[in-house]
Amino acid sequence: MNSCEAPIKHLNQSFHPRVNILGRTLPAYRILLLTGIFLGIVLSLFMIQVTGLALAVGLGGSAATAVALFAAATVTKAVTGEENFTNYHYQIVALVAAAGFLGLIHQPILPYLDATALGLGLSVVLGRLGCLTAGCCHGRPARWGIRYGQAHVADGFPAYLNGVRLLPVQAMESLWALGIVIVGTVLVLGKQPAGTALAWHVTAYGVGRFFFEFLRGDAERPDWRGFSEAQWTALITIAVIAGAGLVGIWPFQVWHAGAAMGLAVVMIVVAFWRRWEPHHLYQLLHPRHIRQIAEALDKLADLSKAQLVVEGELPAGSQLHLVPMASTALGLELSFGYVEQAGQRIDHYTLSSRNGNLTHRAACILSELIAQLRHASCTSEIIAGRQTGIFHMLIRSRQPLQS
Repeated sequence: MNSCEAPIKHLNQSFHPRVNILGRTLPAYRILLLTGIFLGIVLSLFMIQVTGLALAVGLGGSAATAVALFAAATVTKAVTGEENFTNYHYQIVALVAAAGFLGLIHQPILPYLDATALGLGLSVVLGRLGCLTAGCCHGRPARWGIRYGQAHVADGFPAYLNGVRLLPVQAMESLWALGIVIVGTVLVLGKQPAGTALAWHVTAYGVGRFFFEFLRGDAERPDWRGFSEAQWTALITIAVIAGAGLVGIWPFQVWHAGAAMGLAVVMIVVAFWRRWEPHHLYQLLHPRHIRQIAEALDKLADLSKAQLVVEGELPAGSQLHLVPMASTALGLELSFGYVEQAGQRIDHYTLSSRNGNLTHRAACILSELIAQLRHASCTSEIIAGRQTGIFHMLIRSRQPLQS
């Protein structure tokens, strides 16, 4: 084990993706997800009951929604070849299925969809906690957060993030969803016009989800024009809510339109900032590039170990000078070496760019990322090299080397 990782190893051991219930080991994610769905249905039916709607209709809507979600999951697996539980997609499918069922049996749609939205919100609260236990939908590397260990890797968590502290963005979204449910419940019990709670849920969740996406660190999320699928979905669904209010489907509220326009403005500003920002931080810190950096660091560590083996086999008095190097698709070049000085190990990385445009600010941010990825409990400093665009990162262990 790296000497820098030993003091915080216990954090990995205190968080496990599986729980033991009645002698059976079960995925915590699945338990929380199913519990969230169950409690969501209970909340939805309770709100239907207390507002004087027909409980039988609510049960029928729940059944129709379940069938639609199962069908969506089956089709997704048939098309992609793997199970892919996309929370946002399923919320939309659930609302459309419930609306379709209510329309077929000639029941008022909006009052029941208000209750359905509350149930969906509660399922998100627990579902995101399930994501937190499993490590899916995780956040970016950070100074503080949650660590996932080998047990998570065995269940499919990215190995390059094993032991790396990540922002608990799933917990943040869970808390946001809980607040949405509480406010939505107050709206329904306060006898606001039908559709108000639904519009609140879709708009508030969309706004939160849009900004939480900037904190996400999973590399496989699809995106377009620099924004994730969920961010585009949020913009579109909020715009639909605002448009529906304008045509009188439910009472128009200025903040719905403001939210849609606000997100559009944010996207434009962010797009321009990314294009003209001189340090290329968006590309350097994109989750897919972070994965490449982590893999490069592992490659350097392996090459360093291989060099030690070779040096041990050399004839007495001979010397071998090898500098392990690795690079990423963006042209970031890394080299690695280390020395032991006064009982302390000092790791030395050299950072540069193939096209020579690595700035001091970018180098500082990359050095912090490297520390978060592989040297979390160490101290580091960045030193500009004599040649422009080359920087040296020194990492010192806080713990003395074991003799």
